[in-house]
Amino acid sequence: MTVLDDFRYSAPLLFRPPAFATAAVPTLGHGIGTGTAVFSAVDTILSQPPQLVGLIRDWKCPTRVVRADASLNLGDAAGRTVAS
Repeated sequence: MTVLDDFRYSAPLLFRPPAFATAAVPTLGHGIGTGTAVFSAVDTILSQPPQLVGLIRDWKCPTRVVRADASLNLGDAAGRTVAS
């Protein structure tokens, strides 16, 4: 018995009682969609390292954008490095 034979047997049975079909089809759709969404979220969170490099705004001079990385040096608004 092949998958096509299984489909030929099950499709008429699924749609014969209309109440069962209206309950089964959305339930399957929600279950598959929810499983896919949860897997995608968990895969994204667990498989990718956190991004430690990015751009931030200097709080003293909001128009100035500075690059932030793991070895961030603190500086004043003029761009001079301040000893920490």
